[in-house]
Amino acid sequence: MTSPEERRRNWRDQPRGLACAVVGAFLVLTLAAFAFAVAVAVLAAK
Repeated sequence: MTSPEERRRNWRDQPRGLACAVVGAFLVLTLAAFAFAVAVAVLAAK
């Protein structure tokens, strides 16, 4: 078992590119889905 200190050190040593990519993709997909829902609601209201 790795101690929490070791795990924290390993996480800090890892590049954050993958985490940033995952968070960025999640935010972009969420914004795209929200914009799509708004567009559908606007078109349905007309």
